Amino acid sequence: MFHRKLACFSAAAFALTAGASAYAFDLPDPTYNAYQYGDFYSYSLPILAYKYDLENGGGVGPGNPYYVASSSGQIKDLPVIGTGTSSTPATTNVTGMDDAYPTPDGVASGTTAMFQTTTSNPGGVADPGGANEFTGDTENTWDSRVSAMTDFLGAGNDLVFFFNNNQVNSGSAENQNLMAWAQVILRSDDGTQVAYFDFTNNGGAGGTPGGDVTSYTSSGAAPGANDAPTTITTTDPYYVKSGGQVTLSGVETCIGLDGTYVAGCTPTTQTFNHNLGANQAAYALWSPELNAALRSGLYDVIQVDIRMSMLNNGYEQIFVGAVTTPGTTQVAEPGMLALFGLTLPWLMRRRVRA
Repeated sequence: MFHRKLACFSAAAFALTAGASAYAFDLPDPTYNAYQYGDFYSYSLPILAYKYDLENGGGVGPGNPYYVASSSGQIKDLPVIGTGTSSTPATTNVTGMDDAYPTPDGVASGTTAMFQTTTSNPGGVADPGGANEFTGDTENTWDSRVSAMTDFLGAGNDLVFFFNNNQVNSGSAENQNLMAWAQVILRSDDGTQVAYFDFTNNGGAGGTPGGDVTSYTSSGAAPGANDAPTTITTTDPYYVKSGGQVTLSGVETCIGLDGTYVAGCTPTTQTFNHNLGANQAAYALWSPELNAALRSGLYDVIQVDIRMSMLNNGYEQIFVGAVTTPGTTQVAEPGMLALFGLTLPWLMRRRVRA
C-alpha cells in the first residue's frame, strides 16, 4: 500500500531548525484519492477528511488530520507564496525566499479580478521586495533558493502546496469556483539546467482520476498574458477549474482511503464544500517528479508562476508544507492539528538544457 506521511508544524512549536517539532499523517495513494493535472496530483482535503471519518470516526472538523487550518497565525512559520492578509509574520518568509505576493482581497460585488505573478500581465503584481534580492530572484515569479526550501523541508521530506478557495457563497453555485494555472521552474545558477513542472488542465481534457504524472512532460510553455479565462470552464487548455462544490454519488461515497469498500457504509450522494475561505485549506498539490528534481543537486533556485482568474471575494492563499518519506514512524498526537524517488535516468530525460 502506498503511503506518504505529510508533516507540517504547529504555530507554537515550529521553527526553521533541525529540532522543529512535526506532526504527521498519511497522504493516501493518489490512485484512489487524487486527480492528475499535468505534473501534479490534486487532493481534495474535505473528501480526504470525509473518508478518514468514514473509517475512523471523530468528525471532519478540527482533530481530523485532513482538516488543515490556515489562518495567518497558523501559517506564519511556513513559506507563504500568496496571501491577502496584512499580518507581517504570514507575509514575511526567511532569507533566500521571496516574501508573499498579495492576492486580491475585497473584490467589488458583481465583478471579478485576476492575479498573476507576472508584473506586466493583467492582474499582475510586482515582486515583493523587488527582483535580485538573492541569486535567481526574478521579477515575474515567486522565488526561493533550493537550499532555503530544502532547509525548511528537512532531510528526506517532500514539498506540498496548499491552496485556499475563498469565493462568494451567495448566488449561483458557479460563483464559488475560480480558474487557476501554475508552473514551477527549477534552474541552475550557471544557466545550463532548467526543468518545468505544470499544474495544468491537460490540454483541455481536465483532471485524470489517479492518473500517471510521468505521462506528462512540460514543454515550458505558458498561457499568454491575456489568456486567463473570463468564464468558469472545464475545457480551458491551461487553467484548471478550482471547484467550490464537488459531488460524489453512489458507491463512491463508500470507498475508503485505501481504495476499498468500507464495511457497513450505505451509498448516498454527498456534496463537499471546498469554498472554505482563508482559514481552512481546500486542496493539496503534490508532484513526485518535482520533488525528485528538487533533491537531485542539479538546480539552485525554485521559481513559481501562478495565475488565477474569476476571483470574486476575499483573498486566496498558497502556502507550502512538507511531506515525510515513506517508512517514517512519526505519529500524530491525538487531537493535534496536522498539516501535511525517482531515478537519475528519469531526471536526465526530464531536464531541459538552456
